[in-house]
Amino acid sequence: MKSMRHLVAALSVAVLAVAGSGSAALADTAPGEMLGDSTFTNDTGQWWGNDVDIRATNGELEANVPSGGFGDLPGGIVNPWDHSIGYSPLSFTGQQLYTLSFDARATRDVTLDVSVYTYNTGQYIPYWDRPVALTTTTQHFEVPVAMYYTASDRSLGFQVGTYGPAYNLYLDNISLVPTQSG
Repeated sequence: MKSMRHLVAALSVAVLAVAGSGSAALADTAPGEMLGDSTFTNDTGQWWGNDVDIRATNGELEANVPSGGFGDLPGGIVNPWDHSIGYSPLSFTGQQLYTLSFDARATRDVTLDVSVYTYNTGQYIPYWDRPVALTTTTQHFEVPVAMYYTASDRSLGFQVGTYGPAYNLYLDNISLVPTQSG
């Protein structure tokens, strides 16, 4: 039997980004779905913004991401987590593989980090993260998420802080489901 690490490596190669109009299946109907209203038909539900204004607009989560980050860091560095969109709390089972899928676009080309993390005693502590490159065309992403430890205090986050001008980000059909037991 393959180890969890081999399985994750094999699935990481299969990260899917297909340009198109959106996913055929709505996130709220997937078996084992861990997220609430992530199709944004009425409101943003349990989704929240950290120094980012979010709202449900035309069935999408729309986020107004300001330029820059907190404080003055050398060389114009911006921490991606200075501006974020998150969902919490989430519970994960150790040695479990999950699939995160979502549709996304932005008003300018931008790379953001998607992560599972906790924020403890003033520190951002990521347990899993992946950079995702967005364009002005809606793309569908499917990403394997491996969790090695059982935890009930995690958040799913889109770390959207970036150097450069402000932009709008659009997310839809966000789904997180268990896919493989270890």
